[in-house]
Amino acid sequence: MESKYEGKCNVCQNAWKAGDNIFYQKDPKVICANKECYEDQGGKEYTGGSSSSGGNSFGGSKSTYAPIRSLEQKISDMIILDEQISKVATERLSKVEEITGELKPEQRLVFIESWARTLTMSFNQR
Repeated sequence: MESKYEGKCNVCQNAWKAGDNIFYQKDPKVICANKECYEDQGGKEYTGGSSSSGGNSFGGSKSTYAPIRSLEQKISDMIILDEQISKVATERLSKVEEITGELKPEQRLVFIESWARTLTMSFNQR
């Protein structure tokens, strides 16, 4: 979709200007100009609805989900979020090690913990 405002991805820090094409999902909120990062954060292609109701860049319409009704559903959502955070942090570590060479085990743990905290904070701000 076309962005109405300038912004920056909380995960990859990719910036965009008003009028640029971005990937957007309302619920759960995911915004990025990079398709791969958007999908890594859990952004999904929308497959129905009308384009006049807001939406994401895939189908032009809002993603809608049923409200969470049980503790089991909340736990399931937390597990999915943990998997997404872990995946992004591990991918970032691999990119850093491509540039710097392999890090010591304790450095790897600090890096992953730091990224996990950063990503968790960015998800909590939405």
